[in-house]
Amino acid sequence: MSSTQHSSPLFFYGLPNDAAKAYFICQKYVSAKAQTLFVTNRETTDFEQAAHAFAAPDVQVVSFPQNTPGQLGILYELAANPQRAVVLCAAYEALQVVLPSPETLLKNTCIVRKNDTLRRQELLDRLEAAGYNRTEYTEVPGDYSARGSVVDIFSLCAPQPLRIYFSGNTVESIYLFDLDTQSTHQTLTQAVIIPLHFQDTSSKLTDYLTNPILILDEPAPSFSVDNFQPAAIITQLPQVTATNCGLKTNPDFHQNWNLLDREVNSLQKQGAQVRLCCLNKGELDRFSEILADYPTLRKTPLTLSSLTQGFYSPADKIAFITSNEMLNRRYNTSQVLRRFDVEGARRVRFKELEVGDYVVHQEHGIGRYLGLEVLDATSNPTDCLKIEYRRGSRLYVPLYDFKKVQKYIGAGGKRPTLSTLGGGAWREIKKRVKEEAQKTAQEILKLEALRQATPAPQITGDARIEQEFADSFPYTLTPGQEDAIRDVLHDLDLPKPMDRVLVGDVGFGKTEVALRAALKVVLSGKQVMLLVPTTILAAQHYKTFTKRLAGFPVQVQMLCRFQTPKEQRQVISELKNGVCDIIIGTHRLMSKDIAFHDLGLVIIDEEHRFGVKQKEKIRAKSAGVHSLMLSATPIPRTLNQSLSSLRDISLIDTPPRGRTPIKTVVTAWNNELAAAAISQELARNGQIYYVYNSVRNMESRLLFLRQLVPQARICMAHGQMNEQEL
Repeated sequence: MSSTQHSSPLFFYGLPNDAAKAYFICQKYVSAKAQTLFVTNRETTDFEQAAHAFAAPDVQVVSFPQNTPGQLGILYELAANPQRAVVLCAAYEALQVVLPSPETLLKNTCIVRKNDTLRRQELLDRLEAAGYNRTEYTEVPGDYSARGSVVDIFSLCAPQPLRIYFSGNTVESIYLFDLDTQSTHQTLTQAVIIPLHFQDTSSKLTDYLTNPILILDEPAPSFSVDNFQPAAIITQLPQVTATNCGLKTNPDFHQNWNLLDREVNSLQKQGAQVRLCCLNKGELDRFSEILADYPTLRKTPLTLSSLTQGFYSPADKIAFITSNEMLNRRYNTSQVLRRFDVEGARRVRFKELEVGDYVVHQEHGIGRYLGLEVLDATSNPTDCLKIEYRRGSRLYVPLYDFKKVQKYIGAGGKRPTLSTLGGGAWREIKKRVKEEAQKTAQEILKLEALRQATPAPQITGDARIEQEFADSFPYTLTPGQEDAIRDVLHDLDLPKPMDRVLVGDVGFGKTEVALRAALKVVLSGKQVMLLVPTTILAAQHYKTFTKRLAGFPVQVQMLCRFQTPKEQRQVISELKNGVCDIIIGTHRLMSKDIAFHDLGLVIIDEEHRFGVKQKEKIRAKSAGVHSLMLSATPIPRTLNQSLSSLRDISLIDTPPRGRTPIKTVVTAWNNELAAAAISQELARNGQIYYVYNSVRNMESRLLFLRQLVPQARICMAHGQMNEQEL
């Protein structure tokens, strides 16, 4: 593998964004036989998505990751398929990374095939030699674990961890398995195990490509072009020897459909084929309805596309206009492709259990967890939870039946009494609980009668627009979200005011539930108030609501200290006159000068951050209207009211796929431990919040952290900064 030699590179300009660059490169350089390396200092997401749209189906488009495990996975694919057509996106730093040679990588990669004769210990020795880390449970790339005849491995080139079953010295079966449920779901014929470390690191990225076409995107003046001999260099500004590609960006239309209609009409008069690109079916349906009122747009085809940036090519007579440009909002397409766990994962995962923990089996009662054991290891190996009951009785629960087991949570930290396996005591306990619940329900009925006596605003909504909004959601709803949305929308249909608490961990999708409720209320001619405890959170919600509701007949405003007094007066006036549909703000919304035209719904985010008097003040302002509280950690008073059914409660307990439980460690400060934790998070391309308790000394702490983890990019923020700094 070597680089193609070019006497001198060709220079090009007139490629205003990443989508335009991808279009140009795919048209000029990418073919079914070529390997193209695109090097840039920019985020590669937009380029990669556009290259997927413009390259031929048999051309692989990938980005070179920053973390080593991800790099080795891509390198193996390149080395194992040297003739495959590929477009590889990489940062300039990637050209300098020292790598093992392709030959060394392939030679040291271990391939385990089904029915291979292989001793289990020999595989474990190979994993140790390859730099894999033995852990109790396999969770991240580079981990492995072993239990009886089962070996779990998270290889660098597999999307999920592998589970290998041995029968004596024979590899009996190989599966992918789910991290959350531990259930196997896909049979494989082989497992590819890439080493983590190499002694031979004499190669560079270009050595993994066969005669690559190297294209440099706006290289810095300090970058030595002569060392790489690129085929093409893309510049931002014109040069004497550069060719003008002539591609042009589209204006941001800001939902100005008349402007869009005129622009498309002008392009078509120039002979251009115009494609209006939508990210999903919901957007396509919504635009079909909106654009039907405009003479040119209603005849212009809408298409589903992953493009997030548009452009016009006068030479090719083609224009791409994206929904981001029409709505003046930005979606990250890598997030759009994110999938959520459809299993539910409502219960504690088994790897959260430690030997000796008390657990509850829904049919057999309280027992003590003794660990994981493999039964019938020779003929039909099955991973089972081993649970001990009274008088030493044992129950083996297969992992696929783990849904019946929960971790025991008791009051006061007291040890529970173990149930008798096969006895009737547990059935009596469940019967007693049901009777108590029925008694409590009778008391609740009296309270419900009082609530129902208070009339609620009539919320009719618009089923068609609500469905279009639901279809435009760029993710897959989790089961928890679906249940919560169903609960909230049902409450809004009732003649009594909704009083619901929505509980869910951070990132579990509470905001989307609130959005569905807010849209239904606004479409009924009512206003919505979203109250949050901090200015930063208000700005985040404002950004989310405006982006998500773009293209729908909803006016969203924000009221907080980031605004000038004049801007605040304008928002208050629009709120009073009914021009503003949704207002997002902090405690400022509880001021005496705030008046609504027709308030229909109050949403309180992080309700635990508001005091009792503040909540009563909110209730006085919003008497008789629907109420929805969002919280990751509801205070005991609110939780007690919910559990007592004084308030309704919805629980979003379905995590996004691959999300691991929060692990809390309380310890004295340790530089090595902190550096290791930060480095581990950076290795998976994550982010870190470091909370410090002194604004006065924060700058010195910032310098300390930069010395502790020099590879991290660190910035500082606190509440005493002005609006521009924040």
